[in-house]
Amino acid sequence: MAEWKLPADHPWNVDGPANRWRHAFKPASYSVVVEKRGANWEEWDFDMPIRDNGEPGDGKKHFDGFWSLLNALAVGLMSAADTEHGKHRRRFERVRPIKHGFFHALRTLFMLPVRAVQFLIALLGWMRTILKLLDSGDALRKIAILLDLGLATIWGLLCNWWKISRHSLDALDDMEMRDFLRRYGARESSVNSPVIGSIYDAVFAQVGGDPAKENFAAGAGLRSMLRILLGYKHSMFFKMQAGMGDTVFTPLYEVLKARGVKFRYFHQVRAIELSEDKKSVARVRIGRQVTLRDGRTEYDPLVTVKGLGCWPSEAQWDQIEEAAQIQAGGYNLENPQSGWADREELVLRKREGEEEEGELVFDRVVLGISIGAFRFICPELIAANAKFKAMVDHVLTVRTEAIQLWMKPDLAGLGWKGAPAVFGNFIDPMNTWADMSHLLPREDLKPTEDIHSVAYLCGPMPDSVPPDDVSASAHVRQSAEAVTAELARSFWTDTATPVGGFNPALVAMEYLRWNVTPSERYVLTVAGSTKHRLAPGDSGFKNLTLAGDWTSNGWNAGCVEATVMSGMLASHAISGYPKRKDIAYVDGP
Repeated sequence: MAEWKLPADHPWNVDGPANRWRHAFKPASYSVVVEKRGANWEEWDFDMPIRDNGEPGDGKKHFDGFWSLLNALAVGLMSAADTEHGKHRRRFERVRPIKHGFFHALRTLFMLPVRAVQFLIALLGWMRTILKLLDSGDALRKIAILLDLGLATIWGLLCNWWKISRHSLDALDDMEMRDFLRRYGARESSVNSPVIGSIYDAVFAQVGGDPAKENFAAGAGLRSMLRILLGYKHSMFFKMQAGMGDTVFTPLYEVLKARGVKFRYFHQVRAIELSEDKKSVARVRIGRQVTLRDGRTEYDPLVTVKGLGCWPSEAQWDQIEEAAQIQAGGYNLENPQSGWADREELVLRKREGEEEEGELVFDRVVLGISIGAFRFICPELIAANAKFKAMVDHVLTVRTEAIQLWMKPDLAGLGWKGAPAVFGNFIDPMNTWADMSHLLPREDLKPTEDIHSVAYLCGPMPDSVPPDDVSASAHVRQSAEAVTAELARSFWTDTATPVGGFNPALVAMEYLRWNVTPSERYVLTVAGSTKHRLAPGDSGFKNLTLAGDWTSNGWNAGCVEATVMSGMLASHAISGYPKRKDIAYVDGP
């Protein structure tokens, strides 16, 4: 974003380059997780404070949110005591006098290493006593769960401090996160609370897309929670002001293209082959899928919508010679098993001496394809290197599914009573909803379409669904009908039909998506898998560098942040730039 050269009339070219990202990303501090209690759903609202501690991307570490989090928890505790039944008030009166001086004393004690552990142990005991007072009353129950989870986390970190100090939080990754919380004292109601459920939902943490097989490694889970809660800059969440492709990937694409990087679309890697000694990559076989029209040498992937370069949901068919044949046959060029025949095979060879005219050669290969495809394109690497094989065997992936709904009522007209939110821990498989109505000004919509809100719904997709487009789309349709019916009953109450269920007449447009091909699958971080991840510069082959959120990258969870960190580590492995110390959080906490 910092190097993106915007045209003068670009909608985000406001207030100069320094503020560009503030127009592309807006703070979104409000989120909701829901809990099924009996026949009804109950909301947990979180409105995290805006912090004056820098900007995302400034490269500085800020991990000072611990004190503000404790303060917010104490204020919530006092407020809950005041608003619950009168019988609880007197019990908390003895806590009130220490409220104002407590955090200053706590900070001071934490600065004294010798007394820090003693103090924390005493604090944990005191907090556990407080928990006994919080078992009744809704607001108090929620505070109790948050306290319980916090105490179990602190105690678990203390008990494993020696391992963590030597090996980072990765030392905890052989344990599943819920098992970790149980081991260090969290109650079952806390372990299975919507707070934890929403964390699992955020990383699609279902092995095989099965809700009964949720799995998230403890170290990666705790790292994600602590960095998000305690290390966020300005706002805990930001909402992109256009689609992710248009807000994140268009800048990356345009900056790289301006630097001279060449992109070749509609090419699929079919095989990566090794040298005779099995120590380096000798050849990369690539299938060229289409022919460009009118003598084009480059495919232009972007369309312009209201001044933004956007990635369309399907190919720019007017640039492709075989467009009519592909569309008539229903071939999905993103699926290597679609049955479409390549136009030709290109073979890239490792440079050895002088190359022949027209020969395609390379000095180094950067493998940035997702690990889900490796069994198909890297069988030689898997057979030749035990560590590479272990990574492919243990770093699992899951399918995902989604639907986007452009609806006629606005958010209030759906029956939603709160502010625009990201909403988690709902029914599987589409367990997450995000209101994205703020994107409507970026859409190329006609007034006659009468659209006033946009909803994105997503979640893991079971491996049991056949991978063909007909079966997968039918499953996504069924998932969407189930989740919208439940939303209509409980949250979008003005969309319900007289006989129950969601009124489909309120939907003006929709887009269904299923990610079932090997390279589309989401990368999981299951217990026991982190130690098998390879670092970008440690592929096991002389001229091969790795890049992707599936590598060992300092975050080790499926997110854009981990991908960027991996890319920076790959660059460091090749060129020494950037310096490792300049990659924020790559070595902790």
